Amino acid sequence: MSIFLGIDIGTTAIKLGIIQENQLIYSSELPLQTYGDERIKYQAGEELLASLQAGISAMPQQLRQQITTIGFSTAMHSLMPDDGKKQIFLWSDLQAAETIDRFKQTNLATHFYEISGTPIHAMSPFAKLLYFQEKKLYPAETHWYGLKELIMEYFTGNFVIDYSTASATGLFDLKKKQWSDEILDYLGINAEQLAQLVDTNQAFKLLPKIRDLFDFSADTQVVIGASDGTLAAYASYYSTGRSASLTIGTSAAVRQITNAIHLDQEKQNFCYYLNEDLLVSGAPSNNGGVVLAWAANHLADHPAQFYQMLPTLLKETTIGAKGLRFWPYLNGERAPCLIGVTKSKEASVI
Repeated sequence: MSIFLGIDIGTTAIKLGIIQENQLIYSSELPLQTYGDERIKYQAGEELLASLQAGISAMPQQLRQQITTIGFSTAMHSLMPDDGKKQIFLWSDLQAAETIDRFKQTNLATHFYEISGTPIHAMSPFAKLLYFQEKKLYPAETHWYGLKELIMEYFTGNFVIDYSTASATGLFDLKKKQWSDEILDYLGINAEQLAQLVDTNQAFKLLPKIRDLFDFSADTQVVIGASDGTLAAYASYYSTGRSASLTIGTSAAVRQITNAIHLDQEKQNFCYYLNEDLLVSGAPSNNGGVVLAWAANHLADHPAQFYQMLPTLLKETTIGAKGLRFWPYLNGERAPCLIGVTKSKEASVI
């Protein structure tokens, strides 16, 4: 009987879920530490792998032995120089902000957006690479990977990346389904410095040492999967039949399942690969559950106290809160066209 282990590696946590006959029979969540400052945001690859190993080892052995397939969902826009440090720069890393602002003023910005479907923004590996090359922070021959490649190498011994995750790097040709020669030439790197590209349903064998470590079956296969954003959209589509979805996590995003590439130079929406038939188009906001984090830090003596009190406060508060409204600032720097509220409470575009 097929038993699936899903591993989701997001910005703040690793989530593990074992599914049998469409039923979740086991789950766990492991926090991830982000390092840096206001500009630099990165995770330590060795710590991430150690947490993942601990999470899998904590699963009941009997369940681990029955797993037939392992699949991955990873956060987008990560970039890791292969210099031995396993330092993974995240989408929230803003080192490239000034560099990409200058690049936006060139005609190539329009052209590269049309090729890749990735907004011209500091979040993208393209922007980070442009900045690193400009500052000469790494040797020219450096290999460049990300979260998906790190995980796949750990489990299978192969530095590989799926089309979906690759299509959010700003380095991928969305029409040709390959690394863009034009974009790589501009950056002064070649395809051999990046991971091998495969489709989202590509299966691999486990490394023998990993199979033995976790007591997986010899028949267990690894399916590379896709990015967290496209999979969230697909999960909604699969469960509801509706092609549009709104997800709210740390941040938020509106996404549309489509079978054609849709791009808008002014709005800079994203359009990412999902599978051979479907793409995901949409736009994000940096605000979501992080609004609660802001409230916890500003409205309580201790953040933990805020979260402990919140369920009781919500239960005791009259529906509608007697007309009280809180309008959080919707940070639109990754999605310029968002709906805001004016003083007259009429909707307007910001």
